[in-house]
Amino acid sequence: MRQAISMKNPWSQYWDKIRARRNNWRVVLKAEIKKWSAMSYNQVMSQLPDCECYEVEFKSKKYQVEVELLEDTELYIHVGISADDGSLPASLWPAASSFVCLKNGPTTAILVQK
Repeated sequence: MRQAISMKNPWSQYWDKIRARRNNWRVVLKAEIKKWSAMSYNQVMSQLPDCECYEVEFKSKKYQVEVELLEDTELYIHVGISADDGSLPASLWPAASSFVCLKNGPTTAILVQK
């Protein structure tokens, strides 16, 4: 009688590690979205030229955050934010989201989930 040999995909451990890292990216992204979306239009626009890409620390590790103006209309601005740890190839697809900030109105932002 032959015994079945179970073979585990050698890539599964690698992908498990990437998923765990991406979960940390999402925590960093959520904090950055909260920070940026709480700002008024004038605050966002004054900070964007200086802070397009920067590093933050979470659980003693450094993460890269990129903030980009996606749209600038008469009524609102649409800002995109992404976060990753700079590792390749996983960081080619960072955790990303965006929000809309009204130019004339409340400072409350509308989150656009991706």
